[in-house]
Amino acid sequence: MFRKLLAKYGSFHQRLQTRWRCLRLGIHYEKGLILGRHIRIANKTQVVFGHNCKVADDVLLWGGGTIRIGSGTGIGRGANIFASPEGGVDIGENVLMAFRAYIMDSEHGTAPGQLIKEQPLRSKKIVIHDGVWLGYNVTILMGTEIGEGSVIGACSLVKGSVPSNVIYGGVPARFLKNR
Repeated sequence: MFRKLLAKYGSFHQRLQTRWRCLRLGIHYEKGLILGRHIRIANKTQVVFGHNCKVADDVLLWGGGTIRIGSGTGIGRGANIFASPEGGVDIGENVLMAFRAYIMDSEHGTAPGQLIKEQPLRSKKIVIHDGVWLGYNVTILMGTEIGEGSVIGACSLVKGSVPSNVIYGGVPARFLKNR
């Protein structure tokens, strides 16, 4: 009996719970968003989701800027996305992010004669185009643009431009082969 009730009303309950959580967190979203547990949005960060996005558990979205996530995108457990007000992060449609992806659109200044903590952040927008796959524990730094359909291998560090339909990997990430 319980299974029949769950089958009938479970998806409605999940949609209602997602709607309430999005209102509470200030998330703008379209139909089909699935949120895991312990999603944290800090520093008045604006997050905009497209259709049918999935966000796993323990994801942190922060920095005070805007994070745009395209339709059909999946964000893996433990992801950390920082978007400053001066930069921002745009993630295209049907992007797959494995566990512990780290995306940071800012870095501290390093001018001599001044403490690092007293120097202003420098920021540049990050753009991840449609159909990209980010492997486990990938780090994407400020100003990076990843072309459509590219793959970034596990534990890679990416800064700069990655062309479309290629496989990059390593620290720093470099071209491995075409897709």
